Amino acid sequence: MALAARLTGREVTVARLVAQGLSSKRIARELGISDLTVRKHRENVLRKLELCDTAHVAVCWPLIARVLQSDAAADPTIF
Repeated sequence: MALAARLTGREVTVARLVAQGLSSKRIARELGISDLTVRKHRENVLRKLELCDTAHVAVCWPLIARVLQSDAAADPTIF
């Protein structure tokens, strides 16, 4: 299983917004959740993708998105 496939739908959303350069506070406002919840999702993304920091999420996002799209195409029930 690809590491990216371990992400929940919300973690994918947070990772995408992190890759766009949004702060935790901004992501929290956009998603209508608390800043603490965003930070927890960010931690989960880093742990599940085995990355060191959110800068790596931004750099790796094109590959992560491609893996997620290919997984969704193979199994449309994923999302």
